[in-house]
Amino acid sequence: PALGSIPIADVTPRHCRQVVEAVVARGSPRQAGVVLQILRQLMTFAVARADIQISPAAALTSPAALGVENNLSQRYLADAEIAALWAALDAYAGLTPTVRAGIRVLLLTGARSGELLRARVADVDLEGRTWTVPVEHQKLARGAERHARPWVVPLAPAALELMRELVVLAGSLRSPWLMASFSAASPGAPLTEKALAHAM
Repeated sequence: PALGSIPIADVTPRHCRQVVEAVVARGSPRQAGVVLQILRQLMTFAVARADIQISPAAALTSPAALGVENNLSQRYLADAEIAALWAALDAYAGLTPTVRAGIRVLLLTGARSGELLRARVADVDLEGRTWTVPVEHQKLARGAERHARPWVVPLAPAALELMRELVVLAGSLRSPWLMASFSAASPGAPLTEKALAHAM
């Protein structure tokens, strides 16, 4: 909508910069990077269609100068943020018990969300207090798969109780998936990354 009323031939680098800076200003510097990427793709498409001669987004060569943050791997939650998230999980009535327990497992184990979403009930050893993440569920560098081994995650008491809860919930749906969906459309199917991201 910020550019929606402007004919594409009239969009300038300044317009593009203002769109990105507005996202940064509202406190979303990482999302601003996504907006910048989409804006560049849109303008490149317009050039390819001969709607414009030169992409006005091409002038935005320094995302950092706009306040954009691209390095997501360095972001972590501070202690106060973890406490706030933990409390919010109880306060928000829109979460299923599976999603609530799953987010807490991620906080307690440091596992990746994709590893948890692809986990099967059989991967959890409640007696041994471990969760095994198979190699095919791990995010590995190219070529590292051949040397990789299953990752055995030790479960502290709080994580163990959450895993026990997830096993019971999956069992109630007769699902092999630890993070089983209660959706009427696909009961027992594994939850998606989108469903977990939406909850967050």
